[in-house]
Amino acid sequence: MRTQPSEHRILRLQSNICIQLPDHPIASRVFHAMAEERWEVKEFLETAQGCSNFVDLGASGGFFSAVFAATRESTSRILSVEFDKSTLPALKQVRALNLRPDIEWIIDERGVSDNCAPVTIVSTGYGAEIASERARTLVSDAARRNGTQVQEYEVDVARLSDICASHDFVPDLVKLDIEGYEYETLLSSLVLLSEHRPRLHVELHLDHLTIKGRHPQPIIDMLQGIGYKLKCTKAPPSAIDTPPSTMLLSCIPDDRVGK
Repeated sequence: MRTQPSEHRILRLQSNICIQLPDHPIASRVFHAMAEERWEVKEFLETAQGCSNFVDLGASGGFFSAVFAATRESTSRILSVEFDKSTLPALKQVRALNLRPDIEWIIDERGVSDNCAPVTIVSTGYGAEIASERARTLVSDAARRNGTQVQEYEVDVARLSDICASHDFVPDLVKLDIEGYEYETLLSSLVLLSEHRPRLHVELHLDHLTIKGRHPQPIIDMLQGIGYKLKCTKAPPSAIDTPPSTMLLSCIPDDRVGK
């Protein structure tokens, strides 16, 4: 029987789903805003049905990792991948607060893309992007709003397949929220996707793709080409924490539809 959190601050998503919040004030505020995005939480829970090995790419403070942990009925594994060192304390506390004896929860402090070369990132103090002039402007604006300091530093990056292999992890669910690097990551993961057939919860940032000269359609075509059925959902006008330029892809392999 699942134990309900009782000692820390609790965020209730549904009558039977609650998670414990981190002390980090920005992370706590972000978690509340994400909980209000009931459309995305609903899509995630539907995609996650029956899954027990979750890779959370772009985990940030660990909202979806915690939701996954709170809704599993049996032994499960979580691999949260986050490269922003200013966010990691919140992620580690979320893990400590929401971990259960039947869940193994790993944190990998690398970025994910299609290569293994280190990259420079710029951080708001909670959230980061690959360094560029545009990213520096956006991050500086966010840091001023949050009252935090901009940080710029180098991080290690690896392919999804290499990250999974280093933890002996075979995913049956992968979430991607990696600020416009979805195409590169998915393209370099086709062998893993074809072999292990994980379900996918992909948040596409259309403005980031446009800046890079990309369009969602090649991503959709690529996934359909290896046997995924896709449901595309645009962020509704009522969305609080999700920009209107965001598209959500819920992807289930043909051979797992209805399972």
